[in-house]
Amino acid sequence: MKKPSTVISAVCAVAFVVLIILKPGLCTGGAAEGILLSGRVIIPSLFPFTACVLFIMKSGALDIFKFAAPFTKKVFGLSPELFSLMLLSFIGGYPIGAKLLNEAVKLRRISPENAGIMLNYCVNAGPAFVILAVGGGIIGSKAVGYILLAAHIVSSFILSLVFGRFIKGEEAKKEEQAYKSTADNFVTCVSEAASAVFSICAYVIFFSTIISYINFYSEKLPFIKYFSSLLEVTNAVSKTRNILIIAFLLGFAGFCIWCQIISVGDRLKISYPIFAASRIAHGLLSVGITALLLKIFNIPLTVSAAVRFAPSYSTLSLSVSMLCMVIVLLITLYTKNRTGKILDDIV
Repeated sequence: MKKPSTVISAVCAVAFVVLIILKPGLCTGGAAEGILLSGRVIIPSLFPFTACVLFIMKSGALDIFKFAAPFTKKVFGLSPELFSLMLLSFIGGYPIGAKLLNEAVKLRRISPENAGIMLNYCVNAGPAFVILAVGGGIIGSKAVGYILLAAHIVSSFILSLVFGRFIKGEEAKKEEQAYKSTADNFVTCVSEAASAVFSICAYVIFFSTIISYINFYSEKLPFIKYFSSLLEVTNAVSKTRNILIIAFLLGFAGFCIWCQIISVGDRLKISYPIFAASRIAHGLLSVGITALLLKIFNIPLTVSAAVRFAPSYSTLSLSVSMLCMVIVLLITLYTKNRTGKILDDIV
């Protein structure tokens, strides 16, 4: 007998196919919006950072934090290297933490169970998104963006202190580095970062399509518009002018981000009910801390108007960006035939 969840998901998929057939224009419009969102926000803010932190992790540079072992082990229950990964996840963007933890499990630097526990507090929006996209673009105030980012990070620290008590035993034995050549390491990290970010963009496009149908039918069924706020965080925060609601949405992250995290963290042993509870707790903590900071700096809870984040690019910068993405794609496709020399791999 089929599980109820399987039946429900199949029914939802069939219903969505019917909607696409009935209103194909909404599908293409939503997908196009998702592609623009990926190009304007996701790729610029996530791809370079992901490639860099993977390179740092695989290069062994994090071993310099060994001196802090007594502090990190006692307070957070983590080795210095894993503590460094935690800090990188706080500033890297939503799926960066899951990607780094997945890589740590792959290299046998942490057990899947402990990585699943860490995931509950290693899900954070990055500075580029919070300060520039949300603060400067949607709210119209970079100062509020800094406040939201500070509240976001402090909330994660609080959750790390709570969940750190559940980290069990010694971490798995560290595996020898598979890529010792700097050039080989660079090519591998760029390829893995491209794969992870492209997967994230696919989820953004899919959920943007769903949101386009929700927005269309919300005129007849007003209550479903609130459901869309839980799906994709960028669209959700752009529709509200209340800073505290935005703080909660950034902490909650949304189902689209959750799917991205599950996708890039396939080696982690995740407790989904606990993960969902941690997202709600992160959102509520962010609301409380944001309210306190807004009161301290005497900033109103609402803004006069909500504007969409729509950065502009010059022809030169757009051309350079497209060239870089083509190079990344070629490296990704032909990574198995890499020579170990950066210039030769690019050519």
